[in-house]
Amino acid sequence: MHESFSKSAAVLALLIAAVPSFGPSAQAAGPLPSSLGGSVGPSRASGLGAGLPDCPRAPWRCGVVDVPVDRQDPGLGTVPIHYYILAHTDDSRPPLEPVLVSPGGPGASLWQDNGFLPIEAWQGRHDTILVDPRGVGESGTIRCPGLDAGVSTLDALGMAVAACAGILGAASGRYGSADAALDVEAVRQALAIDAFDYYSVSYATMTAQAYAARFPDRLHALVLDSGFPAGDTLDAYYWGIQYPLAWLRVIDLVCSRDAACAAAYPEPSKLIERLITQVQSAPIAASPGAKGAVDEAAVVAMLASVGGAPWQVRPRTLLDAAHAALDGNEPASLLLLAADSSMFSGPSDPASFSNGDNVAAQCADITLPWGPSDPVASRPAELEAAAAALPADTFAPFTRDGYIAGVMPFLAMCLEWPVQERNARILPSGATWPDVPTLIIGGDTDTQAPIDANRGLLEQFPHAVEVVVAGAAHNAAAPFYGSCGGRVVNGFLDTLSADPKACATPGS
Repeated sequence: MHESFSKSAAVLALLIAAVPSFGPSAQAAGPLPSSLGGSVGPSRASGLGAGLPDCPRAPWRCGVVDVPVDRQDPGLGTVPIHYYILAHTDDSRPPLEPVLVSPGGPGASLWQDNGFLPIEAWQGRHDTILVDPRGVGESGTIRCPGLDAGVSTLDALGMAVAACAGILGAASGRYGSADAALDVEAVRQALAIDAFDYYSVSYATMTAQAYAARFPDRLHALVLDSGFPAGDTLDAYYWGIQYPLAWLRVIDLVCSRDAACAAAYPEPSKLIERLITQVQSAPIAASPGAKGAVDEAAVVAMLASVGGAPWQVRPRTLLDAAHAALDGNEPASLLLLAADSSMFSGPSDPASFSNGDNVAAQCADITLPWGPSDPVASRPAELEAAAAALPADTFAPFTRDGYIAGVMPFLAMCLEWPVQERNARILPSGATWPDVPTLIIGGDTDTQAPIDANRGLLEQFPHAVEVVVAGAAHNAAAPFYGSCGGRVVNGFLDTLSADPKACATPGS
């Protein structure tokens, strides 16, 4: 669950972008540096995409390929898949395989937000291809006014989701990772590429896995950065079972690396557990009967917004607020932090981040407590029954009901999504995971796709190399954490090998 309603929800759902989203993934941000690309050089004139027109943002080139909205129902028309190419800069040696990147979120546009990509690390000998999938950016952006305006209640969410599905109509089930993977293949064919390196981050790792399962022979290498195992989208992704303990681990780790924080809070997670125990017995309020009390659900939202990424709340901020409320009887800071940590979304510009695509993609992909063809009216009861069947300590130190109340905006996201007669799953029936050279990379302070969750990828790709980047959070190879992650990615693309301990020291 990760990149959806807010920075908190992005923590639980794949961002991906540092943009709010309904589910898991938040991508961090900023346009590509204007210096990126260096001199144009002969490769741009004769290399990949040489016949494509210049983009408004030089020295990129722009391409588009029209694909069917529904490959089994041509009558639904087509959608334009836009892609963008940046030439390699080292013409003293032969170029290596191009690196194709698709965005996380789901719903984020790579063309609008790509400063988190380590392009400079690989750009010497690799051309770069950015692909905005269907429903995103210039690729037929899904615009759903109710979702784009932001929602603040479950009732408003349900109405906005139902209205969004109405806008998409018969195409509502065609925005998942399986269809996105087929669109990537259409781009590959349009560019006549024999094989490429696929770099994916956050929710885009779902699309990459969908592609790998269908077209393994087209992959030279696969990089899964801050990702999620597509083989288990119910326990690991939907319920987020690993998240509570991962959040506490990250708070301990980040605080231990800050001398002032470590001196003030030698056991930071114990303080957070005290806070959880306190609100389980009596929510914390400014005064008796006051609105805006901090309960278990509020603590869930606060923990989901805390982490080591530039856009997240620093652990010390939460620790100071919890200490003031518990030991100083001064809850104001905690109440303010809780108010700022809502799991619901604010307004979003669909050109940069489409909340409609976020919902459409996840409702197509995720294994849910109800079947895709189950009537909408029966789903709330099925969700309630599935939650009640979980062991009481599933989300310890939270109670099961307290945690579920905290993430309900994500859990309830697909309740109103239309019945799907054909649901394209990420892994096609009968397919197996290919033995493609794979790098799994994550940050040890990532609370959005914690290494505790993305290590499930090793079960799907048992021969993969895992590298944990110390001091990095979501989007572990992003330049704003330093150069180590990018160096590891580039080295792997060049040699298909990596040192698992290469980034064991923060700032290395």
